[in-house]
Amino acid sequence: MSTLKEKICLTYIIQLVYDKLSDGNLKILALVLVSIPNGKLKNVYKNDVCGGSKNKNEAFRYYYKRKPKFELIKDKPYRIQILYLHPDIEDRPEEILGFDKIGK
Repeated sequence: MSTLKEKICLTYIIQLVYDKLSDGNLKILALVLVSIPNGKLKNVYKNDVCGGSKNKNEAFRYYYKRKPKFELIKDKPYRIQILYLHPDIEDRPEEILGFDKIGK
């Protein structure tokens, strides 16, 4: 007889931040990995972190800048990991993220 095991659903976003150059090419500024809280944490994060997309009824928008840290984990680590920063902005990740430096 098999035993049903509960599994936690983890959701991540990979955010690609770029500038479109005058020649039409893209300059990659940052690649960011973001952990999204699941619905069971609504009582912790309330409506502070999720909202509607720019395109109505198509998707949701996650506002990680409002609560960039895990609220229930000891020492509240950031839920955002910078995977890549363009050399021009390596010392200024807050320009991309909207808050002070975090681990790279």
